[in-house]
Amino acid sequence: MYMTQNEVEVLQYQPGDYRQPGLNEGPNYWNGGPPAPLPSDMESVAIHSKKEVIFVKRAAAAIVDNVLLILLFIGALTIGGFDEESPRMFIMIGIWFLGAVMYYLLLEGLTGYTAGKFALRIQVVRKDGRPPGILKEFIRYLLQLIEAGLIAGLVVLLSEKRQRIGDMAANTFVVNTKDLPPSSRSKTKDVALTILFSIMGLAAVVSAILGLYTAISSAEGTEVFLSKDRQFQVTAPASWHEDDLNDDQDLGITHRFSDKYFMLMSEDKLDFPSDVTLEEYHELIEDMALEEHSDVKLLEPTNALIVNGYEAYQFKFSTEHNGYSVIYSITTVETDTHFHQLHSWTLESYNSDKVQQELSDIINSFSEVARVDDRTI
Repeated sequence: MYMTQNEVEVLQYQPGDYRQPGLNEGPNYWNGGPPAPLPSDMESVAIHSKKEVIFVKRAAAAIVDNVLLILLFIGALTIGGFDEESPRMFIMIGIWFLGAVMYYLLLEGLTGYTAGKFALRIQVVRKDGRPPGILKEFIRYLLQLIEAGLIAGLVVLLSEKRQRIGDMAANTFVVNTKDLPPSSRSKTKDVALTILFSIMGLAAVVSAILGLYTAISSAEGTEVFLSKDRQFQVTAPASWHEDDLNDDQDLGITHRFSDKYFMLMSEDKLDFPSDVTLEEYHELIEDMALEEHSDVKLLEPTNALIVNGYEAYQFKFSTEHNGYSVIYSITTVETDTHFHQLHSWTLESYNSDKVQQELSDIINSFSEVARVDDRTI
């Protein structure tokens, strides 16, 4: 019994072969002529795909996506300062969560790709080969939250069409990109997605590095910072570094990744009448600060305190600076030869009890540098 050419074509068909059995006309077809396109039936392509290959690729893609989102989450925590009390922390977590949802609903819904699927060259498609769209992706995403990774993997292995439960509900398929019909492929889209995912990958790596650096810096303990004349010092966590905050400063330090600042300004008592007291000096500084800043809201009235054994006065206020609300503290301290201003501030969106305690610890670490035979030690 002999088979016709059309019967041979049907037997030879594999996913990605876009010759259409029975409809290839013209004398040049079997002599290397252009093939006629096969209908874009992704259900058939999914059935003929090797389930082990699709399973492994889907699992690897999920790992890539989870690692990417985890690293970006670390970046969000780093920007939030790893402070569970900070308003900024909640804002950054909210931004990350919204971004994670959009990563699937918009990106995968409109393109069929996530970073992992793009790297593994598989794509989510409808039966006609187009991306699933936002509604179908929403169905997939909801069920993805319910399906555990192991359950989803077992369903893919057991399913005739290599689908998990979310795919069955949305009537979508995950297929190899090479098996898509030519009409569903776009070099322009591939280039755009390559750039997008490269940027996301770079951001994830930077987030991981910054997060690790912050954790290591916090674990390293403290560091002593000296004033310009090396007569005075403060102690701060190792995650702080010296910075130029004001032309008149004697010492300025900033947290490396968070909006936390400290500045020391010292004035020789010889520049003032000999009968000027610390209280009078503080009133002068307070008046100057209130005149300099607009929209000042007093948070704590002036109160007397002891800073590392030195008499001091302190007041706190909030103000607007370049469109940002800032929480500010000014502490005046008297030593034998100088009056000192200890300024500390942070953004209101970043402020918390933990942040204020850290700033307070820096203020309370202020001291004169011990000297032996007029040499700093």
